[in-house]
Amino acid sequence: MMRKYGLTVGIILVFLAVTILGNPSLALAEEKFPSKPIYMIVGYAPGGGTDLPARGLASVAPEFLNDQPLIVVNKSGSSGMIASKFVANADPDGYTLLMGWGNTEYTFRRHLQKLPVDVFKDYEPIVMVATYSSCVIVPADSPFKNLDDLVAYGRKNPGKLKWGHTGRGGEHHANALDFMRLTGIDAVEIPYDGGPQTRAAAAGKHVDCAFLATFLAPPLVSAGQIRVLGVALPERDKEFFPDYPTYKEQGYDIINATACKAVAAPAGTPKEIIEDLHQRFKKCMEHRAFKRFLSKTMLNWAYMNPEDTLRYVKDLDQKYGKMVKELGLKLK
Repeated sequence: MMRKYGLTVGIILVFLAVTILGNPSLALAEEKFPSKPIYMIVGYAPGGGTDLPARGLASVAPEFLNDQPLIVVNKSGSSGMIASKFVANADPDGYTLLMGWGNTEYTFRRHLQKLPVDVFKDYEPIVMVATYSSCVIVPADSPFKNLDDLVAYGRKNPGKLKWGHTGRGGEHHANALDFMRLTGIDAVEIPYDGGPQTRAAAAGKHVDCAFLATFLAPPLVSAGQIRVLGVALPERDKEFFPDYPTYKEQGYDIINATACKAVAAPAGTPKEIIEDLHQRFKKCMEHRAFKRFLSKTMLNWAYMNPEDTLRYVKDLDQKYGKMVKELGLKLK
């Protein structure tokens, strides 16, 4: 009788073990999630527009991640694709995430060239965190005082104007290409790996003008090293950049590509984990310290749930696909 009872218990234990291992939601219930550090992968250098939202989340995350840290890892290169491939190939267990999913390096660039990842097939969106605009800057002592000056020089001197940007296929590259198309300027393109490097190139006069995130401009504007000629917004940003003129008010109605910074997990991550992370990051975003961080860095707070984030990115994808087709844009 005891032997039979012991055999029955053994069979039940084996059954439970197989069931839990085969069902991530049960495993999640058994093991408090997260039970170890979560890694957020950033495809650009520290200090840029993709890195900063991740750092902001990391500063408050332990409070909402069972005292586990959110570790930001920068894997820059190939306009974010090194980080993108790394996350797409990671275990879909919620412990390796991507910051910057759905941005123009996916939704714009994929209409220009074949990418090693698919923005919709290889990831599961979790939450939208922040957005920001793009601008064009010049060295502070540049003879270009406005966009008309820049355009006049570019037209009179084809092939002499050097312009930098933060990476091919990104929103700043998109804005620059549309501006060059609209004005008919033939200029020399110099891509850099991220916003801080692009800003330094302009301040150091390695390029005549540069296209980058607007929030990166104020420190060097105040230091007298650069000047902002135009911001890619329908109207002036009265909260953060009231003194910076827009392209549109100067007569250049370019397509206003803005950056969206969303968090995503590898495809195949259980829905229970996606929703769990969504709720935790939502609480991070509602934290006063996080909002204060965004305000200081001049990023726009832009919470969206997974469904709305996916819808927003799909809309961007359609918009950029149409733009590329209409303008005949190509990556050189």
